[in-house]
Amino acid sequence: MRGGGFRPGIGGGLCQMANMVHWLVLNSPLEVTELHHHSDALFPDERRRVPFGTGTSVWYNNVDYRFKNNTDQTVQILVWVENGEVCGELRSERPFPCRYKLVEENHHFRKEGEKYFRIFHIKK
Repeated sequence: MRGGGFRPGIGGGLCQMANMVHWLVLNSPLEVTELHHHSDALFPDERRRVPFGTGTSVWYNNVDYRFKNNTDQTVQILVWVENGEVCGELRSERPFPCRYKLVEENHHFRKEGEKYFRIFHIKK
């Protein structure tokens, strides 16, 4: 995808990997310091396993995703592809003292003029 449209060429997969890293960070005490949402929803709603709005976009030399480890321990993030699906794991020296759960609330669509907008709230 480029300039608001689709163009032939090699690509894909980078956003899925960034989304996996972002999901792992959101479900941990790590702190997101730079986040850019997708300009267009490329992922189908069918079989969706994460709340809307929890993805991140990356684009070499223009858009980054960054996070910071404010904990007192080393963490390791593993990302791999298994059976055609992106998988991930966050490892730490010791268990973190709490669990994290993201919840999508108040999901609905709103029409403004000729455009439709997806409205929702993500709480941690």
